[in-house]
Amino acid sequence: MNTVISNPQLIDTRDWVRETRFGKWFVSTDIWIQYVLQVAIADFRALLGERAPEHAVVLDAGCGIGLSFPLLAQWLRPRQIVGTDIDLPALQTAAQQQTSLGCDLKLVHASAEHLPLPDHSVDLVYCHQLLHHVKAQNAVLHELKRVLRPGGVLLSAESCRSFIDSFWVRLLFRHPDMVQKTAQEYVDLIRAAGFELSDADLHRSVPWWSRVDFGLMKRWGISNWSPDFTEVNAVAFKPQSA
Repeated sequence: MNTVISNPQLIDTRDWVRETRFGKWFVSTDIWIQYVLQVAIADFRALLGERAPEHAVVLDAGCGIGLSFPLLAQWLRPRQIVGTDIDLPALQTAAQQQTSLGCDLKLVHASAEHLPLPDHSVDLVYCHQLLHHVKAQNAVLHELKRVLRPGGVLLSAESCRSFIDSFWVRLLFRHPDMVQKTAQEYVDLIRAAGFELSDADLHRSVPWWSRVDFGLMKRWGISNWSPDFTEVNAVAFKPQSA
């Protein structure tokens, strides 16, 4: 079993919006793995192509119980995965995973705003569904840029305001208010933090599970109505000069 590195003095949970019991259960299910995690990795793989770094140090920011670790290991073949999360019990669950990743795994209890990692110490940051869970989104992006090496890669996947503010999501999950953004606003936020991000490295979508009717009306040909983008995946780069 892996150990979790924790420095309580660096953890500030005052602005932490704790997830519901349902939310914690849902992100441990096969539904989450199959329709969210695996789809995101496949999308990033297509967007990044041959630009994926080899033998990289990969940071999984907001890693939760670590379900992305095997997917990242299989795709990127990194030399190390560093998983960070503010939820200590989730990290302790991740530490109990017996899956052989074929690389070193380091688990760190930390807020995404204050990562106890050196400057320029990681090659790729996997930031999956993290920003819409935090209030200080700009501070988090600057912290992720700090730990990335020049030319390093940020993989950002976010659920957008039209989905987060929907009835079922507000009923079953918990997110901070007043910080949810549209797809374009997330793109603008990443660029404003100093990352290089081209339109060719973006994928905006409306997955069936993010629709109010779960895509049934479109499947039955009843309506061509299409809501605002509910998901946005972005491959961004830290400038070489930064």
